Amino acid sequence: MIRNILELNSIPLWFFSFAALLAIAIGLKTKKWILALLISYTLIILGETLLFRTPGHTGIELTPFWSYAYPEMKWEIVANILLFIPFGFLAGNLWGWKAIPLAAFLSFCIEAVQLVCKLGFFEFDDMIHNTAGAVIGYLLVLLIAKAVGKKQKAEFHNND
Repeated sequence: MIRNILELNSIPLWFFSFAALLAIAIGLKTKKWILALLISYTLIILGETLLFRTPGHTGIELTPFWSYAYPEMKWEIVANILLFIPFGFLAGNLWGWKAIPLAAFLSFCIEAVQLVCKLGFFEFDDMIHNTAGAVIGYLLVLLIAKAVGKKQKAEFHNND
């Protein structure tokens, strides 16, 4: 499942591109569109992590960064980060820094449901990586806002 996220024909990767471009294109002003994209993207996250999984193995791994000891886990790590970048970007546009604890809470809920429903392992690493992805998404919001702010200042001073 996670490796599919990295493929070009994967819905989350395409949706991320669409969501990011649309949010930028509308000038980060239309909150209703951004909220609609965030809700849609959250449903995609839930589909990828919960709804389309077959019950099977389950367990708990609470050791931080345990997955770094296994080279074969690198794609899991990257995928978990990438999965939450759009969430951080869209939620960051709506609620600023509050997107980060919201993403951490969503990630915790996903891990808890995976454990209870035997859809996967409850891994602290997944929550760390998902939250890191949201942080990256929020940092993109800040970078874009800063770039747009400088451009608007330059245009204002050029009109004098």
